[in-house]
Amino acid sequence: GTFDKVYKGKSVLEGGCGTGRESMYLASKEANLTAIDITDKSLDIVREQSQKYNFKNQISFNKASVLDLPYRSCTFDIVLSSGVIHHTANPSKAFSELVRVLKNDGILIIYVYNNYAHFFSNIRRSIVNTIAGSDVHKRVKIAKKIFSRYTMKQPLATTYDEFGHPHKSEHSIREVLKWFEKNNIDANYSKRKINKSEPKRFVPITGYAAIALSLIHI
Repeated sequence: GTFDKVYKGKSVLEGGCGTGRESMYLASKEANLTAIDITDKSLDIVREQSQKYNFKNQISFNKASVLDLPYRSCTFDIVLSSGVIHHTANPSKAFSELVRVLKNDGILIIYVYNNYAHFFSNIRRSIVNTIAGSDVHKRVKIAKKIFSRYTMKQPLATTYDEFGHPHKSEHSIREVLKWFEKNNIDANYSKRKINKSEPKRFVPITGYAAIALSLIHI
């Protein structure tokens, strides 16, 4: 990818590591990674993955929220948050926190849901929420039953991402660019094509300050 060689030897914060897919990738590119998440279960999974792939010496773990990062300002060379801040109660604040801990000459990479792309996703989600209520695992179980043909094509982590999270918001490119402007970050970006083998969930837009909005979602 665009940033494959950029990560080597850099201090990288992953704001919301989830099940560790991005974590293992970053570690494989020889980043000095700090992975945070608000759930112990996610951190335990990533710890297991890091031991399995012999990355445990490259990754430090911390239970923390992107809304209140326990780090000094200007700490990290690169800050990456993939599909996380749109699951917080205040995505704009989360964005500002990520910026705060980024060095002045650093790189910010974010992935957020696009508002136009999630019309059908929101219909599916509202049906599941009506039936299953607030129980995360029950919502996912119901989603797999009702939308079996849809969910069977994607990893379990993706199903949890769409149906399991208690909060979800979508954002326009204009809105996200305003976040960059408000925080005095240049948003130079360029689109890339999606590989056919990749899930059509995100269309990354990368650059000095990288944005990614899920412009395609089916």
